[in-house]
Amino acid sequence: MIMKNKGNDADKMVPWLQESSRVASIEWQDSDNVHISHIRNFSYRNETRPAPDWYDCQLKLSDVIATDLVLSYWAGNAIAHVFLSFGFENGRWLALSIETRRRQNQSWSAFGGFLKNYPLVYVIADERDLIGVRANVRKERVYLYPLNITRQQSQDLFCSYLLRIEKVNQHPEWHNTLLNNCTSNIFYHGKSVSFAVKYEVVNKNWPQL
Repeated sequence: MIMKNKGNDADKMVPWLQESSRVASIEWQDSDNVHISHIRNFSYRNETRPAPDWYDCQLKLSDVIATDLVLSYWAGNAIAHVFLSFGFENGRWLALSIETRRRQNQSWSAFGGFLKNYPLVYVIADERDLIGVRANVRKERVYLYPLNITRQQSQDLFCSYLLRIEKVNQHPEWHNTLLNNCTSNIFYHGKSVSFAVKYEVVNKNWPQL
């Protein structure tokens, strides 16, 4: 039996969900300077009515100084979304989250993630957006763990993410609940660095949005 993918044919005319309506793109100026387009910076009164905002910026890989591992528990203690946030010398924190890209007529399901229903998307956003919507709006339990890696390893890890974004943009992939998800891709990116985690809960006071 051949199973036809949802999201094909007529469904392609349905708009993407607002939070993934744009996809981050990468343009290298040289080995250190990079231009990133479509960084998300939404504000949220509630999850269904965000105030959308996107911006572009120029960054230096050499300005990356630290990496946090973020765990956001959204189904009790059983299931957490995992992503990374990168700190820069100027105090900026950019979060990079590996997610499903869904259309407005699609709801997420673990089973659907096995059936090539959802394209894989790398979301680059201000930390205030990605963590704020989970902690303040969805009321998920969010934990931050500083990774015990060197500044150079943080830069290498950030660079690995940017290169992967370029690859996925050129050769789209399907999200897979088991094999191609937020966690499996973090392990993929961590192959070149030491993934020792310093288990120290960091308290960050998030403003009400």
